Amino acid sequence: MGFNLDSLRTFLGVSGAGGLWRLLAIIFALLNLKNLPLGWHLRVANGFLTHLFFSRRRVTFESGPAAVFQPLIVSSRSTVLDCDYNIHKSNSTYFADLDIARAHMVTCLIKSGLQKARKEGRSAVPPHLGGVSCSFKQEIKPYQSYEIWTRVLCWDRKWLYLISHFVEKGMVSPRGYSLQPWRTERIAQGVKTVKGRSSNENASLELKPSIFATSIAKYVFKQGRLTVPPAKMLTDSDLLPPQPEGLLTPPDTITPPVETSSMDAKATSAIYGLSPLNVKGLIDTSLMADEADAPWDWNRVEAERQRGLGLVEFMARLDQAQEEFSGDKWPALGEY
Repeated sequence: MGFNLDSLRTFLGVSGAGGLWRLLAIIFALLNLKNLPLGWHLRVANGFLTHLFFSRRRVTFESGPAAVFQPLIVSSRSTVLDCDYNIHKSNSTYFADLDIARAHMVTCLIKSGLQKARKEGRSAVPPHLGGVSCSFKQEIKPYQSYEIWTRVLCWDRKWLYLISHFVEKGMVSPRGYSLQPWRTERIAQGVKTVKGRSSNENASLELKPSIFATSIAKYVFKQGRLTVPPAKMLTDSDLLPPQPEGLLTPPDTITPPVETSSMDAKATSAIYGLSPLNVKGLIDTSLMADEADAPWDWNRVEAERQRGLGLVEFMARLDQAQEEFSGDKWPALGEY
C-alpha cells in the first residue's frame, strides 16, 4: 500500500476531530524537545554515556598544550519554553543547560580515572556539585543558537572549579580539537567558518565573541565521607605532568575564615591583582587558554591554577552568606 497524505494523517492521529490541535501540539513538542518531561535527564545521561562508552579517545596531558585547561563545547538553542515574560531566555534555564555542559566536561575529564579504578577493583569516586554562580551579560533571544564553553579554572585541596561561558554560536572557533582530529583538519582546510568567513581569513582578526553569561561551579569528590583531593583525581586521569619532588600540595581551601575583615579582602585581591574593574576582563580572557611556545610543565600548570584561584576567591566568600540568615531575629513581611 502506497504512502500518501491520508495515511500520514492517520499515522499522526490528526485525521479525526481535533486533528489540527493534535498536529499543532506535535509541532510544539518538536520545537521544545529539550524542555519535555525527562528531557533534562536524557541530556545528562547522554553526557555520561557519550564519554564513558561511546568515545574511544580520552584526554590526557599528552593530548595537547594544557589539556586539563582546554574547554569542551556543547551547543544548544533557546526554545519558547526557555523564555520568560521578557521574551528572552529565562535566567533559571541557564542552570539546566550548565548541568548538561558540566556533565560532559566532568565525565570527559575523569573518564580515565574511573576506568582505572574499575580495573583495579576500587570503588568509583563520584563528583558532587557544591555551588554555582552565574553572571548574566547579554540576553539570548528565542530560538537563538549558542555554545557553552566549559573548562577547568583551578582547584585546591577540596574543590575543583569549572568556568563556563555562554557564547554566540559561530562567533569564535578554537585553534583545534584534541579529541576530535577530524574537526581540526576542517579548520586547517578552511572549512570551519566563523560567521560566514573561513578560519584562515579570520586568523589575523581580533575576535570579540558575544558572551551572554559566565558561570563558575565547584565540585567535590567524595568516597563515602572521605574527601578526595581533585589533584589526585586529575593525576589518576593522566591530566597533570609529573610533580617535582619537594613541592607543597595545594592549600586546603581558599575560603577565608568568617572573621576575615574587609581590609584582608582588599589585601588578598591586591596580591592576585584583582579588583572590581578588572575581574570582568579576567573572566572574558579565560575563554581560551594561552598557547604560547613555553612548555606546559608542572610549573606552568601550577601558575595557571594559582591565577584561577585568585578569580574564584570572590565566589569562595559566598559560603559566608549563610551567616546572614536572620531566622527569628526579625519579623517577616508575610508568608505566601
